[in-house]
Amino acid sequence: MGAAVDGMATPSGVQVWYRHVVIGQISQVQQPPDQRKSSRLRGSSMTHIIFFEKPGCAGNTRQRAALIAAGHTLERRNLLASHWTPDSLLAFLSPLPVADWFNRAAPRIKSGEIEPEAQDADTALALLISEPLLIRRPLMQRSDTQTRHVGFDSAAVDAWVGLGTNPACSRTLEGCASPIERCASPD
Repeated sequence: MGAAVDGMATPSGVQVWYRHVVIGQISQVQQPPDQRKSSRLRGSSMTHIIFFEKPGCAGNTRQRAALIAAGHTLERRNLLASHWTPDSLLAFLSPLPVADWFNRAAPRIKSGEIEPEAQDADTALALLISEPLLIRRPLMQRSDTQTRHVGFDSAAVDAWVGLGTNPACSRTLEGCASPIERCASPD
């Protein structure tokens, strides 16, 4: 485990400190004290969230920004590199209908090669574990209650952790940011 503390002076001369902790492949950035204070003033209670994402995904970038703007802290994890088991994946997916387990922007789904509505739970789970790009994202877990959430329908996320009055969240942030262009490669 490594840790680094970086500081910078703002134009007003106030020192702002950031603590960055790296544990294996998990990277966590804690917000500076002034951002924590402002989130409490907005009436939002700060929650630490484990956020499984596809690196380079513009949609996940917007979703992270909305959560951080609401005062939450994130522990980002690579959804594609995580070692999923049936139990670990079902901990997120089991409350949902099987068709809702799938990332609708995945190339094999967009092409019609895989039809989520035609999959039973066992087949779907095997597909998702063998090809994590098919998993609907983000997968999120609250650190305080250990509750989990799949996808980013803004109203549902607001009910789950609170998004405050963030104007970027007045519409859903679910799915690919660009239905025409493909997300950047995770390489």
